[in-house]
Amino acid sequence: MDAKPRAIQGLTREAPLAPAFGRMLDLLPGLVAYFGVDLRYRYANATYSRWRGLSPADMLGRHVREVVGERNYPRIAAKLCEAATGVPVVYEYDIFDGELGRRVQGSYMPDIAEDGSVLGILALVTDISRRDDLQQRIARSEAMFHEAFENAPIGNAVVGLDGRLLRVNRAFAAMLDRTPEEMARLTIADITHPDDLDADMELLQSVLDRRRDGYCMEKRYVRRDGSSLHGKLVASVVRDDSGDAIRFLAHVEDVSQQREAERRLIETNARLSLVTEAVRGGS
Repeated sequence: MDAKPRAIQGLTREAPLAPAFGRMLDLLPGLVAYFGVDLRYRYANATYSRWRGLSPADMLGRHVREVVGERNYPRIAAKLCEAATGVPVVYEYDIFDGELGRRVQGSYMPDIAEDGSVLGILALVTDISRRDDLQQRIARSEAMFHEAFENAPIGNAVVGLDGRLLRVNRAFAAMLDRTPEEMARLTIADITHPDDLDADMELLQSVLDRRRDGYCMEKRYVRRDGSSLHGKLVASVVRDDSGDAIRFLAHVEDVSQQREAERRLIETNARLSLVTEAVRGGS
């Protein structure tokens, strides 16, 4: 089992989710949360917040025991600690809101760094009180969660600090006429036009220096055949609890057609100007 939930990178106070991705998680019928290894909240979706009667902002930084209460905490503490050691955990238990109880399935997936250390825990909790629609709801939740990263219409990528493409979705790979598997063997430098690489690296360095938490730029990407693609890049950083960058989340939109249309318009205007000047000179 892959214990690296790459699609949820960005769930920190320092580097919030891209708006579209955050809205996707808020649509899920299940509870989604991300804990540090200290079991303090770093993210909770809207469903989780409604169940607990707290705003997402009020939950950030609080220990899970404070939020779930003394009656629920013993039911989940051991499982969360097990996940914090790097072991995925899936189990069923009863969760209580006052005297109201619900049967739920909890899935705790450790977020494992490239060096093998555990960065945090992704929790997905699904209400299974009504067994008749359990399979449909789980399937829908999983499909929507996967779609947020993998099937987005724009390019998505998780990038390591060394510039390696740790994961890309199909849209990004297709932009460059490659497969996701091929892209995983490349670096940012391999797919960036040489004339645009320095500007990208300068902005990236400003993030590593903690002068910003992300950046937006237009740059040219290199396809498999060596041709160029104009892309709009929005990059955000994922930081650990000490504020150090651990990876980047990149969203890339193909703007080649817009730039080509602009180029043609400029050329057309230039020709019209020449014609106009010639007519004036001949009158």
